[in-house]
Amino acid sequence: MTLTLTYCVLCLHEHPALIAFLQDLLQNHADQLCVVELNCMAACDDNPAMIIGVDYIPRITLTELEGRVQAHLDTSDAP
Repeated sequence: MTLTLTYCVLCLHEHPALIAFLQDLLQNHADQLCVVELNCMAACDDNPAMIIGVDYIPRITLTELEGRVQAHLDTSDAP
């Protein structure tokens, strides 16, 4: 099942580590992920915020993003 990651391009611009991680994910797991880039999520106070699947995560950290995506990938790879 494809995991959708949604974020605001303007807000994430201030977080290069998150951008680099997302780019790496797309290169290595393009068949399992859908990345949606919005011009605004109306979540400036929660910057950086993401929607992962249907879950809104305010002030997401790189560690939290890695963990959530890896959990999905592990579940997807399970027989």
